Amino acid sequence: MKCHLTLVTLLRKGLLIIGLLLGVTNIAHAYTGWCTPEGSAQQYHYNFGNITILDVNKNVGGFLFPRAYNWDLGGTYIATCDCDPVAENLSPTYYDKFYRTMSSLMPGHTDGEYQFFKISDYLEVASDIWVAGAVNSYKPTPWTNENNLSSLTNGGKNPTNPGACKGSPSGYGAFGTGSKGRIKIYIAKPFIGSTLVNNIKLLDIYGSVTSGSFGGTPMASVYINGVVTAPQNCEINAGQIVTVDFGQMWAGDFTTKGQRPTNAPPQTVKVPIKCNNIPAFGNLTLRIQSEPSAQTPEAIKTNNPDVGVEILDDSGHLLLPNTGLVPFSVDENSEATVTFKAVPVSTTGNTPASGLFQAQAYIRIDFA
Repeated sequence: MKCHLTLVTLLRKGLLIIGLLLGVTNIAHAYTGWCTPEGSAQQYHYNFGNITILDVNKNVGGFLFPRAYNWDLGGTYIATCDCDPVAENLSPTYYDKFYRTMSSLMPGHTDGEYQFFKISDYLEVASDIWVAGAVNSYKPTPWTNENNLSSLTNGGKNPTNPGACKGSPSGYGAFGTGSKGRIKIYIAKPFIGSTLVNNIKLLDIYGSVTSGSFGGTPMASVYINGVVTAPQNCEINAGQIVTVDFGQMWAGDFTTKGQRPTNAPPQTVKVPIKCNNIPAFGNLTLRIQSEPSAQTPEAIKTNNPDVGVEILDDSGHLLLPNTGLVPFSVDENSEATVTFKAVPVSTTGNTPASGLFQAQAYIRIDFA
């Protein structure tokens, strides 16, 4: 009797174990649908060239350049998608491909159809990217879940490219999204001289075969380059470099972080400026563009990590790098002389190494 009960118990346990094992084998793999590139993301670099504004009345905030600037760089890139290759192989059509875009640029204005993004203090851009599949048209970005409707393409699958799922006969898909597009350029703020757009990443493109499901690795990235030149310009110091010589000073006088050495008084800098297409007595501003010191961001970085350079206005007030402004007005000949001061400062409190130190900065003139 006791033995029989033990046997039944063991049989029941055995059935239970078999049932659990069978249940495990029937669990389906959860596919994310995410498409990832082979290696790193494909990079598309578009140079829209040098755009010159000929009419001073168009260098105003709110002006949208009348034409779009198009790129068609061609080429495809390889990506694989996390999907079921068996189901894809049985499907008579391609899977729909879904796309999402993301940008690290700050949003600018929107006109109801296009979201513009800031690429400088003066310019904003919006973009359309070409969507292939059964869509075959430009679609304004950003995208959250743009469907290319591949399943609706005529003629079914192409045997030479049977699918993009991992484990499919090809093991990959050929993608071209990002290779073709166009941008609209908008003036957010009028400017003087030229504005350089230097390899700015416009957006990243993510792909998936599952609607609304995207991974963290982009398939492609789009970068833009170019120059926009205004009809108004100013020549600074007759086109020559402005050099400030602080002379000799004692390294031991750099004792306190953020303090200036006692034996290094501020050096006065006078900068002659001559402008073109600027109205007489027009109000402008000057600022110093530079890399701030990591330890003391109020100062300009030098090649000596313990020394920085502070810029002061003519009254001795500190001007922060890149944002501090010196207002001035031009005369009846559109000329002016702007005065500011420069002084070395300790950035760490440590005694700096002896020897020559140097810093580099740029003077920027803007409308007030």
